[in-house]
Amino acid sequence: MIDSDYAQDVGALFTARCSTEIQRPGAGSPLMSRVTPIYPPLLDPKEVGHDEFASMREWFGESALLAEQAHVGEGFEPVTLADRFEQDLSYVDDVRKASAASIARGRLDGDRDSFAARCAAYGLLTKDGTTKLFDRLNHGLTATPADDPIWPDDWAASIAKFSSLVAGAHEVIWSDRYMYRDVEPLRAFLREVTAKARCKIQLLGSDNVNGRAISRAELLRIAAVPGVEARWMTQSDFRDLHDRHLVTGTGGWVVPQVHVIVGRQAPGSTVVAPAASFGVDYLAIWKRSVIP
Repeated sequence: MIDSDYAQDVGALFTARCSTEIQRPGAGSPLMSRVTPIYPPLLDPKEVGHDEFASMREWFGESALLAEQAHVGEGFEPVTLADRFEQDLSYVDDVRKASAASIARGRLDGDRDSFAARCAAYGLLTKDGTTKLFDRLNHGLTATPADDPIWPDDWAASIAKFSSLVAGAHEVIWSDRYMYRDVEPLRAFLREVTAKARCKIQLLGSDNVNGRAISRAELLRIAAVPGVEARWMTQSDFRDLHDRHLVTGTGGWVVPQVHVIVGRQAPGSTVVAPAASFGVDYLAIWKRSVIP
């Protein structure tokens, strides 16, 4: 509309997701050079009480938009909004990509940060430092599986890391021979992950772990977690499924053993690594796996 052979100066106002930058330089229409970036509205202390303004600014910096969204009914409820942002993994990923330098610095710099970077970090960073919303999203903003391959030795960080691996996937297959070794910690872990990632998780494990038979009741208990399905590997597939894989499409991730991921064993030197493809057809394996 504004950057093509037949573009017209329509005087329009364009909006985009905060991390989406319009590339103004280029060989397109000269009208693009007339695009004027407009910052989101700033928090105005005159519009709210002194105490509430202080709390809003502590949580969301100068962002009037986020403060307004957190103002539900007669009260200010920032935690509700923070919960929503924490579960929106695509938002966290977009902000991390657009404002990497600002996030690493821990504050905004008007002279060095681009317009896109400042907009992406709006509500998370100020020129004085971080906000409470940033602190809430800190793990997701400052670490990615590719940047930090070591599996974390912390329950919340492990949940956040696993959730980031499945972000954007509709359904995944998590294969591990020892999947059902620790049923209760696994259930607790899956409840947290599915609440954040909102994807279907299909578990594939052996029907026998260290000489102990895994009962149908145990699998049904795991599958009682919304968004989770649990099955046994067939005996013929068991021999081939040596590695622990998280299948998010044609590829996915090589991950540590399940008892490391759910916090039952120290990570030590375990790492997570991306995989463009696997040596087996997991979709076919899942289809012939044993339903409890």
